[in-house]
Amino acid sequence: MSAVLLVGAAWLFFCILEDVVTGDPLLLADSAIYHVIQELRTAPSDAVMIAITELGDTTVVAAVTLVV
Repeated sequence: MSAVLLVGAAWLFFCILEDVVTGDPLLLADSAIYHVIQELRTAPSDAVMIAITELGDTTVVAAVTLVV
């Protein structure tokens, strides 16, 4: 089973690598969407996203674990 998972993961990796090297249209669409989203960024929305991300910080998780 491990060998099958390893071969499958390697196959998936090399398929993605081939798409990146050849400039697959889906990769170009992904890049375009990324740039549009980057243009929509604002300081307040960045602050909200950072606050959400920090909820998964080690200190917060350890405190919640101790409380539970």
